[in-house]
Amino acid sequence: TPNTESQLPKFRNLRSFPDFLGQEMPKSLNGFFLVALSVLFVLYTRISTSAIFGTLIREGSGRSIRVRRWPLNVESAVSTQFRTIRSTISDVSYHIANRPSAGPSFPFNLNEETNTRIPFRSNNQKGQILAHTAWPEGGGDGKIPLLILIHEFFGLNPSIIDKADALAKELNCVVIAPDTFRGVSTTFIPRAIWLALSTPEERVNDDIDAVVDWASEHERIDSSRIALMGFCYGGGKAIRYTTQRLPTAATVVCYGSPVIDPDILKNLKAPVCGIYGSLDPQFPPSILSNFRSGLNEAGIEHRLEVYEGVGHAFWANMDQITCGQKPQIDAWNQCISFLNKFFG
Repeated sequence: TPNTESQLPKFRNLRSFPDFLGQEMPKSLNGFFLVALSVLFVLYTRISTSAIFGTLIREGSGRSIRVRRWPLNVESAVSTQFRTIRSTISDVSYHIANRPSAGPSFPFNLNEETNTRIPFRSNNQKGQILAHTAWPEGGGDGKIPLLILIHEFFGLNPSIIDKADALAKELNCVVIAPDTFRGVSTTFIPRAIWLALSTPEERVNDDIDAVVDWASEHERIDSSRIALMGFCYGGGKAIRYTTQRLPTAATVVCYGSPVIDPDILKNLKAPVCGIYGSLDPQFPPSILSNFRSGLNEAGIEHRLEVYEGVGHAFWANMDQITCGQKPQIDAWNQCISFLNKFFG
């Protein structure tokens, strides 16, 4: 009998934690991780914010007590962290249920499966960004628009590549799906979380800048018609890139972290499309309402759709679109309609 224990990754101390998460894990550990997350989620929902931040103090004879609050700025900061933890737990639960299938395509070799190498320079570093570039069928005359498609926190994988190919064909545009994790793709949830949390926003923006610069030099690409689209992690990165670096690009956010500050959204010069599920605990109605209000206050043309009966990561693959599954096919049609209108 093989010694399975010797095959398991070792976690010795905190310093080894990044290396621990840098390994592909046995699939059974994903189930164990889900159980652990479920316990944490229950514990979190059982503890109110006031119980966390309130300190009971006895006064005088001890018959009366009062609650001393932490300073509001401290409470707000810590409360934000706990909301992030809760969102991450919810997000992970849905992604475990909808993670890329571990079929013949996995393990996924980015070097072999990507078809484009884009040079970059960032923070005194230089190298190449791996990407999948999908072109529409047929040659045609004139320049075509560009759609940059950003993966979820699993990294660039066959599901994203299939979506890129389908979008290029349907929209008659070129779709570039860059690897923002720079060489890593995974199906192991803890590693996916680690990649998402440890990848700096500025580095992602710099990498997308490199994609835009590379595409702008291509004779067939119209750099005046650019849109960004992303799923989950990628949706949040997409709207942060357009608000910070390229406000003339349209944005499609598929169940990604929205920007709700109208002062930031005012930077945009192009429309926004949002795709969310009504049962997504990471983005409840209050957050989506703030997103809509922020876009309205900023005067940004937008279409924000919340589909009933589905949660996070409900659009997992193109097979759902091919067989006409609802509401995935409705989300697909909304994206196609929005991007066709923008590209003109």
